[in-house]
Parts: sequence; structure tokens; C-alpha cells
Amino acid sequence: MTRCPLSRKPASPRSTSRTTRGPPAVLLDRRSPLLPDVPTIDEAGVPREIVERLNKEVNALLKRKDVLDKLQSYGYAAEGSTPERLLEINRADLELWRRLVKEAGIPLD
Repeated sequence: MTRCPLSRKPASPRSTSRTTRGPPAVLLDRRSPLLPDVPTIDEAGVPREIVERLNKEVNALLKRKDVLDKLQSYGYAAEGSTPERLLEINRADLELWRRLVKEAGIPLD
């Protein structure tokens, strides 16, 4: 099961529900095997200015004690970074989970 960042609710790629949508894009340089129908940020055509603005706003939020406390109450440790660093982290996480799934013999269907 995939989870949305900053949410305890399961993510549903391209849900058919009118009220629930899956993620609009993945923050990777290639599509995730876990969400093959969800485009990358580049494929979705998200302009660099928007990526940079979102990064700036998220970094500002992550400097607020109330936001950090709330995230920690959900078990998250968060820190601000750059879009490029987030891409590196996502790649490393994807490789880790890919390896663990393969070693455990879990089918991806």
C-alpha cells in the first residue's frame, strides 16, 4: 500500500471516485513501478517555477515548531531541502523498497 506524503491515508493512483484523487505526479525522474500510471513531475508538465515555489513554501513551513511537532506526532522526521535533494532521497527510497520487495518475494500486482 502506498501512502501520500504527510498523510496517514492510503494513496490511490488515479482513483475513479469523484471525491478522492491519487497523486497528480511522482517526484522522481522516472515513473514509479508502484504507481505506473502516475506521471513524473516533468511528464505532468509542472513548470520549474511552481516546483521552486512549492519547495520554498514547504521549507518555510518546516521551520515552524507547530508544524514539526505535528509531523513528529505522526512519526515523521522532516527537514527542508532542495527539489534535487528530494529527488535523491526518493530514488534511494525507491531502490531500498525495490530491493526489500524482491528479497521478500512479494509480487507487484
